[in-house]
Amino acid sequence: MNSGSGNPFQGIYDFFDRRLHRYEPKWLPISLIYLALAFITGYANYKAGGAPRNEWHQAMFELSPDMGAPSIYRIFPTFLAEAVHVLLGISPRGAYMLTGAIFVFLAMCVFHVFLKKWFSTEITMIGTMFTFAALPLTYGYITQPSDPFNMLIFALGFLVIRDRKDPWLIPIILIGTTNRETTLFLVMAYFFYTMDGKNKLKTTAYTVVYGLCWAAVYVGIHWWVGPRDYYTDFWMYGKNIHEWYYSLAFPALLLGVFWVLSLMDFNKKPKFLRRSAIIIPPFLVLHFLIANMMEVRLFVTLFYILVPMALFSLFKEKNLEHTDPDGRGVNHGSEEE
Repeated sequence: MNSGSGNPFQGIYDFFDRRLHRYEPKWLPISLIYLALAFITGYANYKAGGAPRNEWHQAMFELSPDMGAPSIYRIFPTFLAEAVHVLLGISPRGAYMLTGAIFVFLAMCVFHVFLKKWFSTEITMIGTMFTFAALPLTYGYITQPSDPFNMLIFALGFLVIRDRKDPWLIPIILIGTTNRETTLFLVMAYFFYTMDGKNKLKTTAYTVVYGLCWAAVYVGIHWWVGPRDYYTDFWMYGKNIHEWYYSLAFPALLLGVFWVLSLMDFNKKPKFLRRSAIIIPPFLVLHFLIANMMEVRLFVTLFYILVPMALFSLFKEKNLEHTDPDGRGVNHGSEEE
């Protein structure tokens, strides 16, 4: 951007450029693309009925006894939508759409920074664009207002774990667990990534702290709201077995060939991705037992592991110049081997 004194936006641009240029030199046009796509996909979700009705929101906000688990315990999106509704004067349904689009935009920006740890801008955008393209596939069955913020929480969580910004994971878990209880998988990802590090006492202590943070929020919300019946059966494995073809087909179609690509040359992938991938089997098993496998929105957080793993298989020649924190090429080992 030109630095002429007559440009009233130059100061704003310089402020952000000083902070964002080191992450992505082309941050402005890329951010505008992501912002547009976030609102396009958000509007598609809105038209598909993804945004909650105003009556549902009011019952959730008042913690109505008619509202069941697990949604009643996921208080963050409801109270945020109420705040936006009051401050901006828009309907609660519009507030869910607005905040959801902003969270998806922020999640894709963080995902971009995460992928740039290994890839060029061009390959990074292939990963983010693939994720944007897959999002509408999650709108076909059912969506939850907690989904967009969950995307942001997991993007931030994986980024700080990968970069070993250990203290930052505490607020991510504390806030994220008010939105969805699956933040426990971030604790697991941290443990698997750091379990063979040099300072085992430190990483063990952090793992315990993260687990206690998760438990405090989870138990606290359940104590505050009180016991509630589930909307559906708690155990869903019977339905998933009976409709096994859907249970397999829906998740398979969401990621397509990326499932296969992520497994190719697995041992040559960066340590963070290999270790984080350990959470995928228990993640899938848990959701097979207690969730409807046709709700593929549940698997979007796995994109942060599977998409970069697949990109390493697709662009073996392209990414050799990029290194991990220890300075070695990604195909010869990685973060703190």
